[in-house]
Amino acid sequence: AELEKKLKNHLRDSEKMLVDVTDQRSQLAKQNEELTEQNAELEKKLSQEKAAYEKKMLEKMKKMTLVATEVSDKKNHLAKQKEELAKQKAELEEKLLEGKAEHEDRVLEEKKKMMER
Repeated sequence: AELEKKLKNHLRDSEKMLVDVTDQRSQLAKQNEELTEQNAELEKKLSQEKAAYEKKMLEKMKKMTLVATEVSDKKNHLAKQKEELAKQKAELEEKLLEGKAEHEDRVLEEKKKMMER
């Protein structure tokens, strides 16, 4: 009778432990499911943020390329203008020298004529 009582108590305790373990297992399964959902949401959000960041960086790179092209074009334009101005300056200096020479020739001619008189 004593042994039977002990066995019944042990059986009851074992059944209680089994119920507790089953409850814990279902709670853990539920937590795991929730964490899996949260993880999926976070991965989706991260993927969206990454795509937005990459798009933003691509736009910045496009703008920088456009600006670099504009700067390069402007530099080339200014270099051509500088070259053109240098040509014009040389032409003007040449004309000035010719004008000075002609003026000096005329002055010399006039001096000669005055000397002859």
